[in-house]
Parts: sequence; structure tokens; C-alpha cells
Amino acid sequence: MLKLTLTTIAAPLLVLCLGATVTRAQPSRVFVAAQGLDSSPCTFAQPCRSFQKGHDAVAAGGEIDVLDPAGYGAVTITKAISIQGHGFAGIAAPGSNAITINAGTADKVNLRWLLIDGIGTGGHGIALNTGASLSIQDCLIRNVGSGSGVVFVPSASSNLSVSNTVISDHSGNGVYVAPTGSGTVNVVLDHVEMGNTESDPDTTGYLSSAPRAPGPSKSPSATAWPRTVARMELMSCRTRRQPSSWCGTPRSPTMACLD
Repeated sequence: MLKLTLTTIAAPLLVLCLGATVTRAQPSRVFVAAQGLDSSPCTFAQPCRSFQKGHDAVAAGGEIDVLDPAGYGAVTITKAISIQGHGFAGIAAPGSNAITINAGTADKVNLRWLLIDGIGTGGHGIALNTGASLSIQDCLIRNVGSGSGVVFVPSASSNLSVSNTVISDHSGNGVYVAPTGSGTVNVVLDHVEMGNTESDPDTTGYLSSAPRAPGPSKSPSATAWPRTVARMELMSCRTRRQPSSWCGTPRSPTMACLD
């Protein structure tokens, strides 16, 4: 009788255990591909189709890797992450930002080998609102309409680094820096080319801030850059409208131009 009672109790418990949902840790690396599906687990064998799904599936501080050429859609980043496009990952984002970053104040974001096209009607190419740092390497950002290639408006202390990148063919700024908080920011642009940006030729038109930086035809001003911009370094950067380098005449005490 006792044996039968124990068996009766144990059977439902076994069913409950077998039916329980197992919580699995998020992977530190996920994959996206042209033939992927967002219903897939984002593994190498079963890749996802979009950057947003890959972002949501990967652990904080993890990496999204692109397996083959395709457009992978706009993405909103809310955590530390690295996206490796390998030179053939596209983002076509008409009418919206291609990449929006609303990460934590300690989160570092790295973007590399991405091809961003706003199709002439986009918002901005890459826009950071919050995050500890943003590193952009080996990217092409073009045709984002009236938006800017890179918008850096952190609400706390943050760092921006852009290297080996081309920003072109839109009416907004190439790189726009305007911290919204009281924290300090540092900006480094290394081998960045900006062309056919900004409709007003009497301003910088390529690298701008709030308050606006003085243009090539204006005298340098100590108040040109926001006081929260601790340091601005421009290394071998060029514009197509302004053939000469920015370097040689720093626009404010916070800017260092290095060729």
C-alpha cells in the first residue's frame, strides 16, 4: 500500500520536472546569414537573418559575425556588443537610423566592416545616445538623406573612435558631436574621409558640434566646441570639399590635429 502511494506521488513530480523550461545561458557569439532565419538559434549551423535578432540572442559583451553578403536590417543596441560585418554586411535603412545605441553607461560598442546606406531618406547612419564608448572601424556610411553619418550625443562620459571610414553623399554632417550631459567625452578620428556632406559650405559641414564649430573661412574660437568635449584628435582626415587637411589650425584648445 505504501509502495503504491509513493509511486502515485512520484509520477506527477516526474512529469513536472520533464516539462519544466530549462533556462540556457545566452551565447557569447552568434551568426547571421543571407539564408538565415530569425526563428533559428543564431548558431553557425543555424544562423539568424537580422542584426536585431542576433543582438537580442547574444550575451552582453558578445559578438555578432556575418557569414555572407546581404542586408541585415536596422538595429537598436542596448548592451555592450561587437558587430563584425567582414566587409560585406549591409544595412539599408530608409526613413530611420541604421544603428541606434541606447546602451548602459559602462557598455562598450564596437562596429567593424559595415556598409550603411540610407537610400537617400534615412535618419542617421550611426547614433549613440548612451554608452561608455563607440568604436567604428573600416565602415562606409552614405546617402542618409538629411541626417548625419555619425551622431554622438552621449548623456554621460563617453569616448568615440572612428578610423579608416568613409562618410559621404548626404546633406547632414559627417560626424556630429554634442554631449547632452555633464560628463566629458573624447573623440578620435583617424583616416576618416567625408565628402558631399552638409549643404552650407561656410561652416565645417563635415565635423560639427553644438555649439557649431567655426568653418574654414572663420577664425578659431575657444568656445567652438562644447566644454564637455575633453579632447578632439584628427589624424590624417580629409574632406572632398575642403581638399586640405583640418590639421595645422586647431579650431579650439581641446582639438589636436595630427598628420
